Amino acid sequence: MINDLLMIDDDDISLKIVSLTVKRYHFAQHISTMKNGKEGLAYLEDLVVREKAPPSLIFLDINMPVMDGWEFLEEYTQRFENYFPQTSICMLTSSLDPKDQEKASRYPSVIAFISKPIILDNMAMLRSHPRLRYFFK
Repeated sequence: MINDLLMIDDDDISLKIVSLTVKRYHFAQHISTMKNGKEGLAYLEDLVVREKAPPSLIFLDINMPVMDGWEFLEEYTQRFENYFPQTSICMLTSSLDPKDQEKASRYPSVIAFISKPIILDNMAMLRSHPRLRYFFK
């Protein structure tokens, strides 16, 4: 089971569905939620300052107010990727645009691009991903 999961999404219903799914399938022990990329970056900055453990996985939406997923990824890559080399990012989005999937693949931290809503098959795929599977042994 993943220790810490960070979900960054402005949609309360999506956050609730993912949270319930994650809990039901014993995917993560602790879940933190942020409403946009700016809040997500502030959360990560606080972890650095307080020398706390980073999230093992981040579920990141693309379309959000204040700071979208792409802006978050740019900032994360520059400021936090070196601090949190073990943290993986999963784009969890309503976007079906192949260009978004191709763009996400350019970021080394992004391990998956999943269309909402997350389903059991997606959870199984993430559990078996080389960067995450050791959490589920």
